[in-house]
Amino acid sequence: MTRDPSPAPRLRLLLTLPPLLVPLLVGCSDPEPRRNLLVIAVGSLRADRLGNYGYERPTSPVLDRLCAESVVFEDAHAAAPWTLPSFASLLTSQFPTTHACWQFEDRLANAFTTLPEVLRRVGYRTGAVVSHVFLGRGHGLRQGFQDFDDELVRAPAEELHHLISSPEVSDRAIAFLRRAAVDASRPWCLLAHYGDPHAIYKTHPGITEHFGPKPPHRYDGEIAFADQHIGRLLAELEALGLTERTVIALVGGHGEEFGEHGGRSHGRTLFTEVERVPLAWRVPGTRPRRVSAVVSLVDFMPTTIELLGVRRPRLHMAGQSLRPLMRGEPTAARPTLLEARPNGLKRDLAAYVDEEWKLVEDVPRGGGRARYQLFDRRADPGELVDLAAQRPEIVDALCERLDEAIFGAEAAAGMFGFVREGRAAVRRE
Repeated sequence: MTRDPSPAPRLRLLLTLPPLLVPLLVGCSDPEPRRNLLVIAVGSLRADRLGNYGYERPTSPVLDRLCAESVVFEDAHAAAPWTLPSFASLLTSQFPTTHACWQFEDRLANAFTTLPEVLRRVGYRTGAVVSHVFLGRGHGLRQGFQDFDDELVRAPAEELHHLISSPEVSDRAIAFLRRAAVDASRPWCLLAHYGDPHAIYKTHPGITEHFGPKPPHRYDGEIAFADQHIGRLLAELEALGLTERTVIALVGGHGEEFGEHGGRSHGRTLFTEVERVPLAWRVPGTRPRRVSAVVSLVDFMPTTIELLGVRRPRLHMAGQSLRPLMRGEPTAARPTLLEARPNGLKRDLAAYVDEEWKLVEDVPRGGGRARYQLFDRRADPGELVDLAAQRPEIVDALCERLDEAIFGAEAAAGMFGFVREGRAAVRRE
C-alpha cells in the first residue's frame, strides 16, 4: 500500500473529529514545553509550626511566602509517622500495607513504580539530594532518579542524627539546577530533602537564641535554619529564570511529638502531631487558594503527574489527583488511612480519618484484642479527649471503613505480586 502524500486524508479526518480533539492534532507538531518540578521535602515538619498554618513564631518566612503563592492543603496527612514508609507512600501512591516498608531494615521493592520513574520515561531529567539514611539507596527510594546524591547520609550511623545538612542540601540542589539549566529543552524533576528539623535538635548561632534552648524551641530554630537555606534554593531558581516554568511542591514527611500525649520524637503513635504535615503546590498560572478537605500524601504522585501535563500511567495508585480541589471544584469527601508498626513494639497501629472523626486502632501483634480511640476532630483538634466509650456506634461504623481501606491496600499488594497479612485476624472488644 502506498502513502497518499496529499493533505486531503488528514483534512477529511479533522473534519470528522469532535471539535475539542482537532487542536490536539493540529498543534501536535509544536507542543508547549513541559514544566519542571521542584519538590521541597522537609523530613520532620509539623504543619502547625509554620506561620502559614497559623504558628505565631517566625519559623518560616521563606516557606510562608511560597505558600502565599500556592494552593495550600490545610488538612494533609502522612500515610505513616516516620521517614521510610511515609516517603515510600509519597513516591509510589501506595499505603504501607501495600509497599510493606514497616521496619528500619525494610526496602521498597522494585515491583513498585515511583514518580521519578514515570517522569524519566517521558524524558525528564530526574535528580534528588537527600539528607536522611532512609531515603538513601539502601532502602530502595532511589528508583527512577538518574542523578541521585545521597553522599550526606553515608556517614557512620551514630553521626547521622548530629548531621547539619541544610547548607549542603541547598548547595548540591543549586548545582543540579545550574546543570539542568544548560539544556533548556529538557524538563527536569528535583527532590531536595531537608532533614534538619529532626531529633536530635541542634543549635544554630544567630537563630536558636531567638527561639529558646528547650527541645520544642530548638525544633523551631531548626525549622528557621532550614527555611533560610530553602530560600537560597528558591532564589537560585529565580536567578536562572526558571520559576515561572517550574511547579514547586512543599511537603513534610511526618511531624514530631513534644509530650502532647506523653511521647517524644515520632514513629510510635498516630496522633495529629506526628502525622499532619504541610502540603502545597505553587503552579504557574494557578490562583493561590487554601483547601480544607482531608487529603493524604498518597495523593501527591497522581496530583503532580496531572499538574505537569504527563499522561497518567497504567498502574494502580491508591491516591487521587487533587487538581479538582485546586481549581475550587466541589468533590466527594476524601477520608484517608494512616498506618504504623512501631520499631521495637509488638503492635500494629492504623487510623481512619475523615473531616469529622479520627479512629485509632491498636492491635497487639501475635494475638489479643484491638483497642480503639475516637476523637472529634472539629471539637478536639488536639485529640485529647477519647470518645470511644461514649460513641460505640461511631466506632463500629468507622471500623468497617477502616477494614475496607486495609482490605483495599492488601488487594493492591496482590497487583504487584505480593501477599500481605490477612485482615481477618483482628479481634475487637
